[in-house]
Amino acid sequence: MIYLILLPIVTDRYCYYLFVYYIVLALIYQHLHSLQYLFYLNRMMLMKTLQNCSPMWVTQAILTYAEMMWYVL
Repeated sequence: MIYLILLPIVTDRYCYYLFVYYIVLALIYQHLHSLQYLFYLNRMMLMKTLQNCSPMWVTQAILTYAEMMWYVL
């Protein structure tokens, strides 16, 4: 799981924090079993990523989101 944090070469600090946020959020709600809230928050954050980050970063964020959902479910 840790390799996900080190995977991207990031120039935009905001996007890096979004990326780490996906991981932390998924891990927290995996333990709380509150999937509906998890889906809502991640969808909202994903939209912010799409609006504010470069295409390469958006691709990485989407892949991370998908992988987190796989771990949670």
